[in-house]
Amino acid sequence: MSAPPRTQAPPRLYTSIRGRLLPIFIAGLFCYVVASVAGYSLWYFTYYRAQRASLEKRVTTEKAAVIPLVSPVEVNAPVPEPAGVPVAIVTTPNAVAPPGMVIVPGGEVVLGGGETKLPLRRMMVESFAIAETETTNEQYAEFIKETNHQTPERWINGTFPAGTADHPVTGVTWQDAADYCEWLSKKTGAQVRLPTEAEWELAARGRDNLPYPWGNEWKDDAAPSSETGGEVHAVRDYPQGRSPVGAFGMAGNVWEWTGDAAPGDEDSSSGVKVMLAKGGAANEPKAIINATSRQRVLATTKYPTLGFRYATTLRSASGNNQEAVVKESP
Repeated sequence: MSAPPRTQAPPRLYTSIRGRLLPIFIAGLFCYVVASVAGYSLWYFTYYRAQRASLEKRVTTEKAAVIPLVSPVEVNAPVPEPAGVPVAIVTTPNAVAPPGMVIVPGGEVVLGGGETKLPLRRMMVESFAIAETETTNEQYAEFIKETNHQTPERWINGTFPAGTADHPVTGVTWQDAADYCEWLSKKTGAQVRLPTEAEWELAARGRDNLPYPWGNEWKDDAAPSSETGGEVHAVRDYPQGRSPVGAFGMAGNVWEWTGDAAPGDEDSSSGVKVMLAKGGAANEPKAIINATSRQRVLATTKYPTLGFRYATTLRSASGNNQEAVVKESP
């Protein structure tokens, strides 16, 4: 019987090379893992964190521009007592409203309260006049023609879209609205400006502080909302939604710039002023469209559902500016 074949031992040179390469391979793999971890850590703490901080800053700015901060006011929101001071009634005798405007008799306005989560403030407002509707594309086009002012972004070749002459002009910044008021002041000789928040609410709610311009309950035929299509309409399309003084569209259709800056009136990151807009818009749910809806908006914002209307000091029948007469109620 023959002996089993002998297993040939690996050459000494092969064994020697394998013995030397294995530690080198292990050491190389370890160095690769360490370098990868170190490289990722360096990337995370430099590039990634910087990019993330930039993104968070941009998102915060955009949210400040378009997010409504106020919910509908409760119908029975508590009203603070005036600490022994009689309620004043402000009237303006022989006042004349300019064409296209309505007179707003002065009086007391209660801002905040209800679900707004803002402190209640009682404010006295003198009589003034406010535009019956939001400023339209046709009106704004006249301003552009006479001043060569920049056109809104959605206009084509310097012209508003066909069929929207009587729609509210949108996509304008706060300064655009202020410039329009300045132009109209020079053109008419009146003191035209954006209304304050208190003036705007008095025109929208009347002296009874209504939650909606038309009354105490929501009505689908009084204002557009996302539930009814979400489309911006012509400024006089909802006559059922007129306010107590006769103004159209003071809830829904488009948000409206006011002349007031938000508390802490500058955005800390960009230095741009944050202004107040009022009233809600057609693309919003009806739950937040009312006469107290307010929005903090960067003054440089151009939004397709953000427009404005103007206000002015009243004139007497003789043509002079008419100061308000304040009378205390008994």
